[in-house]
Amino acid sequence: YTQGEALLKQALRKSGTLYGYNSTSYYAQLAQLVSFYFEQGKTDIGFSTLDRLCDVSPRILELSSFQGEAESACQTLTRCASRLASKGKGDIAEKILQKMLTNQEKFLEKDDQRIADLILALADTAITQKKYDQAEELIVRAAKIYILYVGKYNLHSATGGRYEQLCVANGRKDRQSINVRGIGWVSPALLEKLGYVREAKIVQETHRLPSGEMTDEDRWKLSLKEEQSRSENLQRAQELHRELCKDQPFGRAAVQMLSRLMYLALIQKNWQVLKESATDRCRIYERQPDIQ
Repeated sequence: YTQGEALLKQALRKSGTLYGYNSTSYYAQLAQLVSFYFEQGKTDIGFSTLDRLCDVSPRILELSSFQGEAESACQTLTRCASRLASKGKGDIAEKILQKMLTNQEKFLEKDDQRIADLILALADTAITQKKYDQAEELIVRAAKIYILYVGKYNLHSATGGRYEQLCVANGRKDRQSINVRGIGWVSPALLEKLGYVREAKIVQETHRLPSGEMTDEDRWKLSLKEEQSRSENLQRAQELHRELCKDQPFGRAAVQMLSRLMYLALIQKNWQVLKESATDRCRIYERQPDIQ
């Protein structure tokens, strides 16, 4: 233990000297030290060292300045928590992830995709501990964020199929997802849990989306069609953008239309629309991980 700690602290000092004490490299190395403490059962010093990371913006912690297999601080801590949970130390894992989540909620918007990702990690820990009610609450909470990016019919994929896994683990095998032509796997159970009871029933009975509903691909094709039409009707582009924003305001089709709006506003010198569209686009960038 003593030798391992000394080597990790030496690497930490070197990272600070070479890259700066507020660099992604330094914090990635600090996370390695935190992970080491927890792996060695040194919980108190592990949490006190983790607190140093929880004062840093998660936008820094999610990045790694190295190429290849190097992990970011966020990846190291998340995987550390996962290993601890698998070894029966779910309470410690949960506390680590909760501290990370509190840090994210301090720096990020409440509907930031990174928050949803971390909530799912907490759900995994809850499932490992067989805390199924807690896991369900966390998965639904994450789904309410993901829906803004992918829409309600792509939540099975966005959540990694966790709701179905939870149902199986909890003995509810009748709650399985359905393969819907043109979109992929859809979870009627998760739709119902989110309040889309009518839509869930239609998917369950017909294996199709309700009449008039667009898939994510339909939305994308609609935005591309508008761009390829070379239309310069700014008002039509604004109306189409509002339509695409109804279910998933941060989805790729809505983003595509924002880019179209910015272009049209620029060539028509409509500075107000350009300002509003560019601001909306920046807000979406801010809500997504810097590394996909």
